Amino acid sequence: MALRAAEDGLGRGDTEIRGLLLVHPFFCGAEPLESESRDPKAREWVERLWAFVRPGTTGLDDPWIDPLTEGAPSLAALPCRRVLVTVAEKDMLRKKGREYQEALKRSGWEGEAELLETEGENHVFHLTVPKSDKALAKLQAVAAFLNS
Repeated sequence: MALRAAEDGLGRGDTEIRGLLLVHPFFCGAEPLESESRDPKAREWVERLWAFVRPGTTGLDDPWIDPLTEGAPSLAALPCRRVLVTVAEKDMLRKKGREYQEALKRSGWEGEAELLETEGENHVFHLTVPKSDKALAKLQAVAAFLNS
């Protein structure tokens, strides 16, 4: 969305995007990574979900679900100076989130990209067990990012 905002002229001049927070991003691609499910039923579910979320999509190679796919907008154009990507160790989507953070640093983008990975947890664990020590630690890290 931030790249789309930049295309529309936002993030420059009087309008500023101060940072981007990606909490367990649901990035996926047409070719599953080793950490992603290869189960045909699971892949079909993701494809159906994505078609529901973004009707008329080109599928899992759409830049909105795979910002690293060929033809996606350059990450160097991201109109902010700070990004925090949070992932969880046991999340099958973790690798794509990590790749996004690494690609951002390689892209020529001049900002600071941080990664917060929570060990031993699954996708959106902070919603299912919000009072756990790890969820509270994550909340503190996110709040610190938003307040800095």
